[in-house]
Amino acid sequence: MIEEPNSRQQKIIQTAQEVFYLPAGEANELAFMSSSFIQATLPHSDPGDVPLWYRQNGNYTLTIQPFLAPQNGQIKNFGIPYGSIPRLILAWANAETVKTKSQELVLGKSLSEFMDKVGIEISGGPRGGITRLKNQTLRLFSARISMMYENGHGGLGLTDARLAKQSYFFWDSKQPAQQALWESKILLTEEFYKLLLESPVPLDWRVLRSIKRSPMALDLYMWMSYRMFTLKKPQKIKWETLALQFGSEYKNIRHFRAKVRENFLKIMTIWQDLKVDLNSDQAVTLYPSRLLILPKG
Repeated sequence: MIEEPNSRQQKIIQTAQEVFYLPAGEANELAFMSSSFIQATLPHSDPGDVPLWYRQNGNYTLTIQPFLAPQNGQIKNFGIPYGSIPRLILAWANAETVKTKSQELVLGKSLSEFMDKVGIEISGGPRGGITRLKNQTLRLFSARISMMYENGHGGLGLTDARLAKQSYFFWDSKQPAQQALWESKILLTEEFYKLLLESPVPLDWRVLRSIKRSPMALDLYMWMSYRMFTLKKPQKIKWETLALQFGSEYKNIRHFRAKVRENFLKIMTIWQDLKVDLNSDQAVTLYPSRLLILPKG
């Protein structure tokens, strides 16, 4: 007996058809992500009440320090951004920066308007989309993020900044469709603004929305979009190396391999020209593949 695809599988199949017949540019569905957030990614799950968090990929290290502030006589840790929502917000912020060339990003007059932009369902309650969006937006734009490159010969490059210089949120979470008198805005820091304009990786919003429930799937899709721009010959990457980049939360390498294979299946259903061999338990092999979003010209 053949099982009918569930709603998530149907969404992925539908996205594959949309992407095949209409390119992202023509569909007005272009998103972008700075390679700095692709080479080393945000955590998939909540790291908890920690003073800092980092992810290392070879000679590149991404470090995040949460915002600390006094509250009711105690120091409150606002937390590290994690999961799918900050990834979607970063993709939106990068796309808006590329499009407008402005440090000031307008989120919109209503909460529902912005949630629709980034593909987050409107739902209430302590674990609903509205609460999670507000929490992750605050974590993301208040955190201090450092990016350090070492060239192996004593050379060092360091970028250290908050993402936002100023943030204004006038939304009514109880009435998400209600328009505020003023538009909610974010003013990016000069450092982060420049970072978003340096070789941003083009992405397809339709793909992001269809795999948004899995931060690992989002990471793998962005990584493939980044790697396939420059990959000229097959390359093997050990599973242990891949785990340092994407899965430091996974203590069991077998569990990590299973999750990567599961999420690559979603991506390759949409990106049908993507060639990746996941069968070996020693390494993943990447092959040069036709880009999902072709370069201009």
